[in-house]
Amino acid sequence: MSKSVDLEFFYDCSSPWTYFAFTRIIPLVAQLGQPVRWRPILVGGVFNAVNREVYSARQAMFTNPDNKRRLDYYLKDMADWAGLAAVTAIMPPGHPISSVKA
Repeated sequence: MSKSVDLEFFYDCSSPWTYFAFTRIIPLVAQLGQPVRWRPILVGGVFNAVNREVYSARQAMFTNPDNKRRLDYYLKDMADWAGLAAVTAIMPPGHPISSVKA
């Protein structure tokens, strides 16, 4: 007897990590033959509840020249994950944006 697996996919429309994961979840769902529960979330809401400082830290990464190494690592990490997902990741101007109205 095969065991049923419940799959839930939590996603935020503004998240590049959602984009990368989405490329992997569709083949996985097809392979397992199981339905997936799509769970939209607002990552900003999680940040608000857990650590509001993430906003200023992220903003500083893009605007403060002292954070160049952090930004370089962020961009490399993003490129590495995009490569793993076999997609191109180009951040639009103004990213990150609020996904509240998405």
